[in-house]
Amino acid sequence: MFDNEAIILDLFRAGVHGILLKGAETIDGLNTALMEVMNGTRYYSNEIQQLLAINSHQFSLPSRLNFTPRELEVLRLTSGGKSSKEISLAMDISIGSVENYRKELLRKTKTKNAAELISFSMLNGVL
Repeated sequence: MFDNEAIILDLFRAGVHGILLKGAETIDGLNTALMEVMNGTRYYSNEIQQLLAINSHQFSLPSRLNFTPRELEVLRLTSGGKSSKEISLAMDISIGSVENYRKELLRKTKTKNAAELISFSMLNGVL
């Protein structure tokens, strides 16, 4: 709908699964886009793909974000609303270990709490 570059990039950062420009697609193109998104894949029109390629440097995660598999699992469970106790049971680790993983995630992302961590992770394509 929008052809404003800043809005399109914000939509991509927010995790929108499909973007096409109003009037730039045929009915067949629209059907293809809908089918792909409904099947769980992402769809971006040719114009949007070109814009994203030009601006790809904006989407790379900082090098400090080398998450371990355990950190990613804690992050995933945290984003699902699990408590430290629930995460410790699910991962078969101590509550102290869960808290240590969370502290490391906060440090790496320079966030202050779980809500900021989850927001940061979603905006940066980690989740």
